[in-house]
Amino acid sequence: MSPTNPYIVGNPVGNSPVFVGRPDILREVLRVVRDSQDNAIVLYGQRRIGKTSVLQKLEARLPKEGLHPIFFDLQNKAEWSLGRLLRELAHKISSFLALAPPDLGDDPETTFRQVWLPDVLNNLPTNASLVLLFDEFDVLANPESEQAAAAFFPYLRDLLNTNPTHLNCVFAIGRNIDDLSSIALSLFRGVPAKHVSLLSHEETVRLIHFSQTNQTLNWSNDEAVEKIWQLTNGHPFLTQALCSHIWDRLHNKNPNEPPTVTSKDVEETIPDTLISRRNTLEWLWDGLPPAERVVASTLAGAGAKVITDIQLEELLRKSGVQIIIRELHNAPRLLQELDLIEPADGGYRFRVELLRRWIAEYKLPQQAQSELDHLDPAADTLYQACQKLYRDGHEAVAVEPLRQAIGLNSHHVGANLLLADILLKQKQAKEAREILEQLYTIRPVAAQTSLIRALLALAKSNNSDDEQLKLYQRILAIDPKHPEARGERQQILDNQNAKRQKWINTIKGIYEKLSKRMWQFLGFIFALVVSYYWLTVRIPTDPLIVLEVGQPANDVSEYTITGVVSDKPYWLDTVKILPHCDHPVKQATFKYDIYKGVDLKVNPNTQPPTYWVDKALLQQTLAEKDQPFSFEFLDKERFTFSFQFEAPETTLAEFECQVFTADNRNVPCQVREKGYLSLFRGIPWFGISSILGIILIVLIEIVYAFKKRKKGPTIIY
Repeated sequence: MSPTNPYIVGNPVGNSPVFVGRPDILREVLRVVRDSQDNAIVLYGQRRIGKTSVLQKLEARLPKEGLHPIFFDLQNKAEWSLGRLLRELAHKISSFLALAPPDLGDDPETTFRQVWLPDVLNNLPTNASLVLLFDEFDVLANPESEQAAAAFFPYLRDLLNTNPTHLNCVFAIGRNIDDLSSIALSLFRGVPAKHVSLLSHEETVRLIHFSQTNQTLNWSNDEAVEKIWQLTNGHPFLTQALCSHIWDRLHNKNPNEPPTVTSKDVEETIPDTLISRRNTLEWLWDGLPPAERVVASTLAGAGAKVITDIQLEELLRKSGVQIIIRELHNAPRLLQELDLIEPADGGYRFRVELLRRWIAEYKLPQQAQSELDHLDPAADTLYQACQKLYRDGHEAVAVEPLRQAIGLNSHHVGANLLLADILLKQKQAKEAREILEQLYTIRPVAAQTSLIRALLALAKSNNSDDEQLKLYQRILAIDPKHPEARGERQQILDNQNAKRQKWINTIKGIYEKLSKRMWQFLGFIFALVVSYYWLTVRIPTDPLIVLEVGQPANDVSEYTITGVVSDKPYWLDTVKILPHCDHPVKQATFKYDIYKGVDLKVNPNTQPPTYWVDKALLQQTLAEKDQPFSFEFLDKERFTFSFQFEAPETTLAEFECQVFTADNRNVPCQVREKGYLSLFRGIPWFGISSILGIILIVLIEIVYAFKKRKKGPTIIY
């Protein structure tokens, strides 16, 4: 049977063995439901921190304590009426207690509170109680759900007083109680609260080791475990996600035994984890208010280091937030309560490095500022007042207040657009463009139309073709299909092309008269350059040694292989020659400069047999005693191999060569036919250039003579 990934990602784990930790929270809930003075508790924490898993764990454990838990998820129920919520809740209670289906009649609010629920509670055993587990309770505290909240919260507060002994509630919310509306706060006044936070190091290690428990992964590498702890800091969802991707990645290789996880495996899995879990992380991100998003993205972009309050303000200003308003001042507090950041060394740093990396990559500060229009109340008030002045025809009066609004909040889209519109009407297109270009960098869609208007106005008021062309090209960079910009730009290009063609025709006429002399002059210069820079060094420029092979005219069975050219004067250790021939070698010798010849060494076991000469052989044969022999590449027939074969061949022999230097390098080597490079040997470069120049001049004369004959005598050179 194939192994199973033990990590659960995206779903609550309260009813599975993967649930770890939270003993303090479970103890506190049990204390509250047994306490006659308290009959409600709030569990709060960021999204995906494990609140639902805690409720599921309570749902599984409370029956063992003689209690009756009812799990009630309010997600997607924000628009439900109070009556519909109560009918659904009554149905869940009846189903759990095996009661008859509830009938709440035409007035479910009154029937549920005064008749049906009291009857259910009174029939419970003395030591038993009903525990309502409300998940995602804060969805009713959103502004879109104010009507439902206004009805449900007071109703629930009265419900808690119906029978405190037999009715308890556990509320799970995704934010701090203090950040809820006043209506919600009235429900939770005096209710104890417990923070659902990150797992401890010990609990995180237990969670990581689940794949070792079921013997599918080996976590004996403590460095890998610590790497995960450094990345997730006990965040249960991200720990499960990262471990799950590591498991899948290693088991995709079909191992025969449980793979051992390394820190490299952890690091290489990070990109896939962040990409595949992006929707969930987006949902977590959406749970943050606008100011907290701006601060979180700014801190994340600064890296994993500690950022002080002063540094944070400077980073915010650099990203366009010119003044740190109250909401941005308070944002770090909420981010701490949601376990995103923590105080450290007089500043802040991200608690969860993996989450910081995701925010830094996908949530740039400019993107998070889309809702900043409403963060500074003074700026927004000034803008609203200026809108009225503009509608009433007092445009000039509105300019200064708009500048003040932008000074308070430089990212206020409405204020920037309105000021730019007024400036355009006042023929101040240059300043309007500056305002809109700055806005375009952070809100391109909002600024696009107005920026194009400003650019068109500037282009029409400019007399320089080059400046106009730049402005139209800027418009087309914003909107490639803009018809007016495309037409005007093409008109300018056509005019420039016409002027350019006039110059080309003038130059062409001069060229027709002087081209032959010019080409002859250039040809001679070319001959000089080629002779000096190419023939003088004889090729090559890249590492290469070239040998030439030739045959004496009176003996087709003999061959000589001569050193011709090298890219540099190599000091050699070994030169090997591999002959390809129909007949065996009768004799193979090597002649080095002024020294006597030596017989080549041979290795008959290779195919073809390898003949070579090396420094050791020359030292032994040619050098004087106790004198080191220098074995350098030489040309001009001072470096020659001679081969004689047993009988004449029907086909010519072919040769390969291999060269190894004294510093253990293998230099590329080629054996070519004699005369390829030695043809120019001994002729000075200026002599070769003269010959080549004369040849080029003659060829040019022939070409122009042919052209003159073809075109007729009217052509003037």
